[in-house]
Amino acid sequence: VATAEKAQSKLSELEAKVTTETDDLASKRADSERLAAEVAEAEQQLADLTPLLRDQTTLDNEAERIKEASKSITERGDLTELVEEWSKKAKSADDHYNETLRQFIATTAPRLAKELRDGEPCSVCGSPEHPNPARDESSKAVDLQEVEEARNRKRAVFTELEQHQQTLQRLRERLGELADADADAIAQQLTDAEAARQENIERGKKFSEIEAKLKLRSEEHTSELQSPDHLVC
Repeated sequence: VATAEKAQSKLSELEAKVTTETDDLASKRADSERLAAEVAEAEQQLADLTPLLRDQTTLDNEAERIKEASKSITERGDLTELVEEWSKKAKSADDHYNETLRQFIATTAPRLAKELRDGEPCSVCGSPEHPNPARDESSKAVDLQEVEEARNRKRAVFTELEQHQQTLQRLRERLGELADADADAIAQQLTDAEAARQENIERGKKFSEIEAKLKLRSEEHTSELQSPDHLVC
């Protein structure tokens, strides 16, 4: 009876041990399957992200290009206003010169007439008689100095205008196909480019995180597959 009881006790211990080891193996198998599933999930996530990733340098350069274009278009607007302003000044200077010249010409004969002396020859026709000297009370007397001043003012204004026009033309040439681009449209392009750039950065971070997770889970899974317990299983 004692021997039978010992044998029964030993059998119970063995059964308990087998049950425990079976549970352990089942747990390890479940862990292995979980790791395999995580590896597969990470691989799928990387596969989904890969087509969406773009070269970050290309996106950075594009955003910088549009940013510079935006600055140039703002400058284009300022220069355009400056050209318009100096165009008005040029017209005003031209009108003033023409009017000054007209008045000078209109008052030339009366001015010369004032210098006539009876018996002395006229500086224009040479006659010593001056029966009907020119008179013009309607025009303001203008001398040659005033004409020269008006001409110099006109030249200076037109020179300034030409400089601004040349600067604007060089800027338009630098802008190329964007020379006539709408400022609001370029601003929207810049917003979109910056958003695409930032989105790609975030995707890159996520890709790196998933890649690191995949490496870790792959190593854990490989280690699990090579463990003696798994081989026995």
